[in-house]
Amino acid sequence: MNQIKQLAGQTLIYGLGTIVPRFLNYLFLTPFYTRIFAEPDFGIYTKLYAYSAFLIVLLTFGTETSYFRFAKTHGNKKVFTNTFFFIIITGLLSLLVIGSNVNSITNVLNINNASLAVWLVLGIVLSDIFMSLPFAKLRYENKAKLFSSLKIANIVLNIGFNVFFFFILPHLTHIALFNSIYFP
Repeated sequence: MNQIKQLAGQTLIYGLGTIVPRFLNYLFLTPFYTRIFAEPDFGIYTKLYAYSAFLIVLLTFGTETSYFRFAKTHGNKKVFTNTFFFIIITGLLSLLVIGSNVNSITNVLNINNASLAVWLVLGIVLSDIFMSLPFAKLRYENKAKLFSSLKIANIVLNIGFNVFFFFILPHLTHIALFNSIYFP
């Protein structure tokens, strides 16, 4: 009975750590983006966001599942280190390949003049794949509360950065420091 109670508790905590960020993302960022972006720009965002999900799946190669499978038999630290190294190498290679073909990618996707958006999405994809294994490690170590807290903190930071860069920063361009990092 105790194992069932533990399973139910962890399922609830992990579920909150997965559902709450998606809900917050939808609740805050979708209306925010529809207000600040023109319709064609929002279309570019939507298209790149869809491709980013595909890239994340492709570039993580199911390493989370492999990590869970081999961590017990081959040692948690060794499997984590080897798998994380593999993810970093493939992430950097994808950065090199995609980064050197940004203009071609924008042409193929029919989103001309959106090179910066492709670079930003690539940065988001890389940060997601680099974080996938540490989050899997937290799950493996049964650190459900830390896992969920970090997932929720991540989306709160994401929302905060979006508000800052798209809403606040344009009003601060009269300050030299902010003018140097803002280019509409």
